[in-house]
Amino acid sequence: MEDEFGDKVVAPAEPRTAVMRGAVLFGQSPADIKTRVSKYTYGIATMKCFEPGLHSEKKRIVIDGRAYCDDIFEKHVTIGQEITVGQSMKEITYYPTIDDHAHAVLHVFASSKENPEYVTDGDCRHVGLVLVEMDTGGNRNFEIKVKLIFGGTEIQVEVRDGHGILMKEVKMTFLV
Repeated sequence: MEDEFGDKVVAPAEPRTAVMRGAVLFGQSPADIKTRVSKYTYGIATMKCFEPGLHSEKKRIVIDGRAYCDDIFEKHVTIGQEITVGQSMKEITYYPTIDDHAHAVLHVFASSKENPEYVTDGDCRHVGLVLVEMDTGGNRNFEIKVKLIFGGTEIQVEVRDGHGILMKEVKMTFLV
């Protein structure tokens, strides 16, 4: 380790204090951390058009005469994925399920599984929510584009409309 990293290696006299010392070093120089490996799979709860055979009948709901599958885990980041600090993850487009939506509530979840199916699965936990006010103009084709950006100790959620105009930007801590 010392041959490879030189004086950046910290070998505490008390190994039990390694985590605390690491936190102190990070606090003093957070820019030294360039990449992280995601401890969880992160995603947003969504609804999609119901597909028999693919979706659980228990998750089927009907809105305005249309069948949807509720509680789908829309994956943005996969457990074990290497992420550069400040890196924007893939942008995913969401649509309203009713014509006169005045706001969207984005529920962010973390899972210890690589490919969770539903946010209600036992290994999923709710880590935050984002309330986005919007005027769809009665247009169900109104788009909101959502991407997660990982920083040092937080997740930034950025929401833009279909024209790329920033609608909301929120930071959530994920140390809890």
